[in-house]
Amino acid sequence: MRRLLFLQYSLTAVIIAGFGLLAFGMMMIDFLFPETIRKGAIIEGGMELNLVLLLAFGVQHSIMARRAVKDFMGKIIPKVLVTPTYVMWSGFTLFVLAALWSPLWPPLYDFWCSIWGFLVLILWGIGVAMVVIT
Repeated sequence: MRRLLFLQYSLTAVIIAGFGLLAFGMMMIDFLFPETIRKGAIIEGGMELNLVLLLAFGVQHSIMARRAVKDFMGKIIPKVLVTPTYVMWSGFTLFVLAALWSPLWPPLYDFWCSIWGFLVLILWGIGVAMVVIT
């Protein structure tokens, strides 16, 4: 029974991480996501909000990757659930980043209608394929 619960927890963590990656990927290429890099509600203080979101993801992702934090978490939860917990919180934080992102106006760059935009889409596709394969 315990192994089944651990498996369910791990699968839930992977699904949450997958939604975070999917939302971030959709945001990056302006595909069916309300707030994207180029479109959405432009708010006052958007750059500050974006910096806080990036900082929150970076800090969470970096701190939870430390051996000392993993050892501490292993004392609170079973050791086999430490990595799924890290994956789940990283995916959740990435989803929040994508959901709360505020586009900047005027845009810092816009090369979507050029050969560079096509190259970005190819690299994005390679990145998605690598995520799915791993």
